[in-house]
Amino acid sequence: MAIDRAKLAGDYSLVITSLDRLKGPWGWEIRRKSNPLGIKNYDNNFKTESAARIAGEKALKEFLDRLCREG
Repeated sequence: MAIDRAKLAGDYSLVITSLDRLKGPWGWEIRRKSNPLGIKNYDNNFKTESAARIAGEKALKEFLDRLCREG
């Protein structure tokens, strides 16, 4: 059974975080809306919000691609 990528994409979101929004460091986390993920999928220690967002968007795309291939 094929997984509907659009439906999957609507269930997952990318969150950009920082402990200090002026100095950073910045990070990203992939979260699922319907049920929390059993693991944390994140990376941090980026110098800028933009760098964290670009890396997070790439990670989310790769994550969704893998889910679709496994389904």
